[in-house]
Amino acid sequence: MKPEFLSLTDYDAKAKKAGKGAAVAIALTDALKLEGKAAALDKASGGIIKRALGAAKFKGKAGQVTRVVGPKDCPFDQILIVGLGKEKDITMRTWEDAAGTLVAKANAMGIKTLYCLLDTIPGKKGKKGEVAASMTFGAALKSYRFDKYRTKEEKSAKPTLTSFAVCAEDADKAAKLYETLDALKDGIFLTRDVVTEPANVIYPETLAARCKELSKDGVEVTVLGEKDMQQLGMGALLGVGQGSIRESQLVI
Repeated sequence: MKPEFLSLTDYDAKAKKAGKGAAVAIALTDALKLEGKAAALDKASGGIIKRALGAAKFKGKAGQVTRVVGPKDCPFDQILIVGLGKEKDITMRTWEDAAGTLVAKANAMGIKTLYCLLDTIPGKKGKKGEVAASMTFGAALKSYRFDKYRTKEEKSAKPTLTSFAVCAEDADKAAKLYETLDALKDGIFLTRDVVTEPANVIYPETLAARCKELSKDGVEVTVLGEKDMQQLGMGALLGVGQGSIRESQLVI
C-alpha cells in the first residue's frame, strides 16, 4: 500500500477524476459536526452523509465506522465515516487507530484508493501535519501481512487497497514527519516477521544473523556465543538453552 500526502489543492484536482474503486474518508467526534470539505461534500450530495449517519445510528464512538455509497454525481464510489470519540480524549494514537480501522474497512469493501480529509481536525488544532503523519503510520501498520508461506488465497480475501492518501494543508510537513515513523514501521515489520517465522527458520543463530543485517543501518550489533556467556556467568540463560540442539546466542 502506497502512502501519499496531498495538499488540499491536489486533493481537489484528483477528487474530480477519482474514478472507480476510489473512496473518501471523514473522521467525526461524537458531536457529529461536518465541517470544511466534508460539509461541502454532504451538501453537494443532497445531505446524504447526514441522513446515513442517522440511519446507521452512528454515534461517533472511537473505532465506529460506517459507509455511504456515493450518489450518482459523486466522484467517489464510497464515503467512509470513522468515529474518534470525545474531542477531549483524542490523541495521536486515536488517529492511528482510526486509520487502521479505515484500512480494514476499505479492504473489506474492495476500495483501491482512499482519500482521508484532514482540512479541519478536532482535538489537535493547528497540528494537521502531525495528524496526517500519524494516520499514515496507523494505516501502514494495519497493512502488514505475512504471506511468505501462503500458497493460495481466495481473491475475495486479498487486500484491495493500493493507495492511502491524507489530504491536509500541511502535506509537506506531514511527509517530513512521516520519515521517522516510516523507519519505525520498518522496525516493527522486521520484529513481526521474525516472531512469525517457524522455529526451524528462526532460532538463535539465524536470529543473530538477521540482527547483524541492521549494521548497514548504523546499528552496532554484538553476538555472544555460549563460551562468552559462560565467562559472564549467565547460567540461567545457558540452562534453558541446554534443552535445545541449537547453541544459545545472545544479541546485543
